[in-house]
Amino acid sequence: MARINQSAVFTLRMLEELARRQPVGVSTLARELGIPKSNVQRALATLEEAGWIRPDSDVGSQWVLGYKVLSIARQVGNEHCLRDLAVPQLELLSLETGETVGMAMRDGDHWVIVEVREGSHPVRAVTQVGVRMPLEIAGTGHLILAYLPEEERNCILDHRGVAEPQRRLIRERIVTIRRDGFAYSKGEMLEGVAAVVAPIFDTANRPVGTVGITVPSHRVTPVSIKSLGARAVAVGAEITRLATALSRTASCAT
Repeated sequence: MARINQSAVFTLRMLEELARRQPVGVSTLARELGIPKSNVQRALATLEEAGWIRPDSDVGSQWVLGYKVLSIARQVGNEHCLRDLAVPQLELLSLETGETVGMAMRDGDHWVIVEVREGSHPVRAVTQVGVRMPLEIAGTGHLILAYLPEEERNCILDHRGVAEPQRRLIRERIVTIRRDGFAYSKGEMLEGVAAVVAPIFDTANRPVGTVGITVPSHRVTPVSIKSLGARAVAVGAEITRLATALSRTASCAT
């Protein structure tokens, strides 16, 4: 029988502990695992180098899972997962509009970009898979918040420590989002870039993700915003329909 690499086993166990507690610091990991901080720091450096973890953008002394987890997660479980259902729709939307199209998923009190299809225009917006932001940030997060129950939305904002002035702006924006069915933002994530974002719902009619069309600001007009918003809403609704149909089929099969 081959000898077990105890160092590798320890590193993997620490990764599991980090995943349960993220964001988490060295001291907490050392205490929970009962090992010296120096050992934890070496293991964290190894995991960061391999792309499995990264420093928390909000609290630099703490750690969260890295974006490589997304690529592994895509290979696990049912091949007809939501992302797989969405890809053909995203590709078609990008071809139709010529713009960069992305899909984001809710991740607790954050959202994460999980898929991108670049546009065909010579000058186009760039969006990267793996970008992870709090729900109180940008149109994507505000759209998800808009379709959550008020109690849950307030709980998230409380947990995030969002101050009342920003909450008031979010509440005002939610009214517009629910009226239009999509969120519009300009320069929130990157100067010179605008986006329209529409919801994807689960079978319980809860927001689980978004479809976004990202456009250089100089190409945006009131007419194009309405047109792109309508296309994003239609694609989000189609992905929702496909996922719901698949879920019902799976339920019948069992």
